[in-house]
Amino acid sequence: MDREIIVIIPTLNNEFHLERTLKSIPEDFEILIIDSGSADQTPAIAKKYTDNFIVREMISWDAGDQRNYAFNYVKNHYKVIMFLDSDEFLTDQLIQELRSLLSNSSLFFNILV
Repeated sequence: MDREIIVIIPTLNNEFHLERTLKSIPEDFEILIIDSGSADQTPAIAKKYTDNFIVREMISWDAGDQRNYAFNYVKNHYKVIMFLDSDEFLTDQLIQELRSLLSNSSLFFNILV
């Protein structure tokens, strides 16, 4: 395991917000984007920040199914698994708290954001 934190971002046609979201994620965090078949520039924007880009048709209009799929894809490989919507972003305070938590703990845990 090279990185301890992964941020999972489900997307669907969110070209207007995604770049801000991705810019907020530090380089030492892994990013996994699970896209539901975007027809806009979402895939191109995502691929500028990560090679971990999965296209998977959404089974229902509930992003929870996409999150569960992605979680099963990465579980047991990271100490922190975060879920972030494609129009949200990480704050410096949250990033510092995550790093502090990791430095003080040897436990495996999941964080849902």
